[in-house]
Amino acid sequence: MKTITWLLTMMVTATASSTRTASFDSSPPGRLPTGWVSVSTPAGAAPKWEVVREPTAPSPPNVLVQVSNRADSQPLAVLESLRLADGEISVRFKPIGTSEEQLAGVVWRYRDSNNYYMARADALDHSVLVYRIAGGRATLLRPLGRTGQIHARYNPPPGQWGTLKVVFRGSRFGIYVNHRRVLEFYDTTISGSGKVGLCSGPGSAAYFDDFRVSTR
Repeated sequence: MKTITWLLTMMVTATASSTRTASFDSSPPGRLPTGWVSVSTPAGAAPKWEVVREPTAPSPPNVLVQVSNRADSQPLAVLESLRLADGEISVRFKPIGTSEEQLAGVVWRYRDSNNYYMARADALDHSVLVYRIAGGRATLLRPLGRTGQIHARYNPPPGQWGTLKVVFRGSRFGIYVNHRRVLEFYDTTISGSGKVGLCSGPGSAAYFDDFRVSTR
């Protein structure tokens, strides 16, 4: 009931200034929380996301994690109940993937599986990158004020939780890691409102907790 109430509140207050957090603690383990959908890009068999119990969760006992093991797609979990043009999204995350990939990220202005923005932190490559997916084609965006460097350094302490946040206003985006702005972008390709969500990596996984959405 708590999860359903939160989702209804998100829909009612989407046009006002508000902040809501999903901690996944009221969702039963073993399934996707109510109001979320699993998406694969490019389109194909949907990846499997589910709530699991995790004793290290910032707000225990539950987290959300992508548990499928497909190496040919970008797995997304999208919140269906809210669309916004400007706002902030943040999430606590802990990469737990394989030795080849440990990716975690957020998605905004999601129109469909072929059109959205994505910010992704890679714990093994020690980088934070931002992509624009438009017409099914992924483009790595170049940050403002940087010459020859398209990423920010990310050096997570092993086995610890981090925070990833995106602030988007019109055509400008700010990317924050652990409450420090590390990248800024300007891009006009995908404007207007869209959905928000989470992303993992192909064959990778991460725990997610305290997904926060602030509308403006």
